[in-house]
Amino acid sequence: MSRPDPYVTTTEADEYLANNPDAAAWPTLNSGMKLKMLHMASDAIDRQLLKGAKLSTSQARAFPRRLTFSVQAAVPQRVKDATCEEALELLKQLGSPRLSLQRQGVSSASFDGSAETFREGAGHRLLSVVARELLKYDLLGPV
Repeated sequence: MSRPDPYVTTTEADEYLANNPDAAAWPTLNSGMKLKMLHMASDAIDRQLLKGAKLSTSQARAFPRRLTFSVQAAVPQRVKDATCEEALELLKQLGSPRLSLQRQGVSSASFDGSAETFREGAGHRLLSVVARELLKYDLLGPV
């Protein structure tokens, strides 16, 4: 089974992040690494608890969705934008021991003599505050 396409192409992500001062590292990535970040970001969005249901049971990704009073004909722009924001945050935290531990489900760890306790489910929450804000109407529960 092949991996589903991310919510945005590398070209769309390049255009979205072009004027973002926090995205200085993005243009230095090769297309394969950009695609990897976009896949990871799309996968992270798909792991969220979302309102509604997939538009079709055969679609590979969580969006578009069928909601109580509406149907999304395509992936909403806010989901595409959130994908770019999450990919950027993933890039910033690449190699972070904290992120790695959270993704593995570790609840507490010690770093350089100080201890830290991670919030339950922290490894499944979107890293980007901007992405969470963009998806606030799609997510179940608090942003």
